[in-house]
Amino acid sequence: MTTYTASVEFNGQTHTATKDVTDIPATGHSYDNGKCTVCGAIASDFKAVITAGANGSWQKGIKDSLSFTSNAAYKHFRKVQVDGKDLDAANYTVKEGSTIVTLKAEYLETLSVGKHTLAIVSDTGTAAAEFTIQTAPTSTSSTRYYVCQSCGHHDWTATDAGYRCDYCGKVVTEQISGYPNVKGIYTAPTASPAPSTAPGSPATGDESNLVLWVVVLAAGSAALARSFLIQRKKEQ
Repeated sequence: MTTYTASVEFNGQTHTATKDVTDIPATGHSYDNGKCTVCGAIASDFKAVITAGANGSWQKGIKDSLSFTSNAAYKHFRKVQVDGKDLDAANYTVKEGSTIVTLKAEYLETLSVGKHTLAIVSDTGTAAAEFTIQTAPTSTSSTRYYVCQSCGHHDWTATDAGYRCDYCGKVVTEQISGYPNVKGIYTAPTASPAPSTAPGSPATGDESNLVLWVVVLAAGSAALARSFLIQRKKEQ
């Protein structure tokens, strides 16, 4: 119990009032994804970091976007910054998981060639990473790179399961061996052809039984016809 006292002086007289208030015991912090659900305090051991997409690259002239993932919760998301400046929401999309920000190709096309910095700002901290804008292929070169949609990198290696991104491990089964940044060739498994009986091959199983019955019926028919002819001759 805590007693609070308040005094006020009016017309030369001092008026005093007291009030007893029952103390509410402290319950401690209850953190959810680095933020206290009771008072909003940030956990001292939580650090916002980019978990996917760091050091990615994007080549001018392509239509693919570029994605980055922060370990901060989606509900704590505030904004995106590129090179220290707030980015208009029209230039990116954001979705849960934890926080996934995707820069649109139209915006990436406006950036200068070279390194840039992206920051995902959340209530629990700022996760930052670098990415690189590459020049578009020249008119005398048809070189294009197949870019990973998950991390933005473009180095791939053929495996038994498909083409695997060397950076994040994503696997695709479409045929991309024609790109210069792909090592090896993935061959998709083919379905085994249905077994067939070649002409002239010996019959087995039900087919051999059918042949046996045909032979028996033919022999029986021949014997019946022979008996009929003998009987006719006797009658004559």
